[in-house]
Parts: sequence; C-alpha cells; structure tokens
Amino acid sequence: MDTNNNKLWIIDDVAAYCRVKPSVVKYWLYNTDIPYIKLGKFFRFDQADIKLWIKERKSGKCNSDNNDDLRTIT
Repeated sequence: MDTNNNKLWIIDDVAAYCRVKPSVVKYWLYNTDIPYIKLGKFFRFDQADIKLWIKERKSGKCNSDNNDDLRTIT
C-alpha cells in the first residue's frame, strides 16, 4: 500500500487499511456512503476522504461513570 498522500487507493488498499476483506469494501461501495471516485469501471479512493469517513463513524466514548449504555450479556 502506497502511503504517499497524492496517490489514490484501490479496493485492496482500503481493505488493508481498515483490516477487512476486499469483499467488505465492495459491500460498502454498494450499501453505504463510502466516498469513492469512479474512473470508467474502476473505483478509486482518496486517502484523506477514507480517513475522514472512518473518523465520522467513531462511536462515542465509553464513560466508566455512566454505565447505563452498557449492556450485560447473560
């Protein structure tokens, strides 16, 4: 994976960065709002866009003082 910010990522690069299978990235392409660039039949991804997309999906902090949101599996 090229870490130069001027390069576009391919599906395999996004998968490696996110530590998922390429099939998961393909699922995201068709079922979520993952940012992409389509060049002909090829999908490309701007690294900064992907990093921002991931950051926007961060879940809230787990506050140890307020455990109301934590569920216990029994």
